[in-house]
Amino acid sequence: MMRQSDILTAIEPPQTNIAFSNGYHIEQLLGEDMKGNPTYIGQTLKKITDILNKNDVEFALAGALSLGVRCKPRYTTDIDLLVHPDNYKTLEKLLEASGMLMLLNDEYMLTVKDVATGVEVDLLFSPFDPEESGRVTATREELFGINVPVIQSEYLLWMYLLSDQEKHRVDGMNLIKSGGVNLEKLITYLDYDEDEESANKLIQWIFKAREESSGSYSKSVRRRKLPKDK
Repeated sequence: MMRQSDILTAIEPPQTNIAFSNGYHIEQLLGEDMKGNPTYIGQTLKKITDILNKNDVEFALAGALSLGVRCKPRYTTDIDLLVHPDNYKTLEKLLEASGMLMLLNDEYMLTVKDVATGVEVDLLFSPFDPEESGRVTATREELFGINVPVIQSEYLLWMYLLSDQEKHRVDGMNLIKSGGVNLEKLITYLDYDEDEESANKLIQWIFKAREESSGSYSKSVRRRKLPKDK
């Protein structure tokens, strides 16, 4: 496995910073859909967090909403929460009793729909890292007027590294470009967890992020200056 020192030698993190977002920006972006209709995502976030808090269920916000807090808002219509697997059965009953419509029910995930708003909530029950440590180390942030624990950037990026979805690759690249991720800390986590696949992918993403941050317009001008074959 490539060791931490080797990875740190191989990379020079991009120095750009696009971390401009806050709760206001997120609410402006997500408060309405593309047609200007209210999404009510804030109302569902409050409802689900109230249920969890009242029943002493520890959780952390992940997914696109947490990306908006840590980096750059991306439009989304659902909510992702990390929850300990021990709370699975309890939450299954609580959510159904609260009027949530069950859409998906498997070993590691519950997906419910808030019938009142139409917003879907994914509850993720992985007992492994990065989800478990991401939940435990979450820090409280203000979002839609709600004080909610939010996954830290390093664990969020790790989750993106484990995904095969293109949107998560883009989200992960934006996290790296923001300068808001402690890459050395993340590499330490990956090294300890012996997650070589994610470590190798991280290197690729860092190089790509650095390349994209170096000025695409300048590159296009340089290409036009090259002599053309006659």
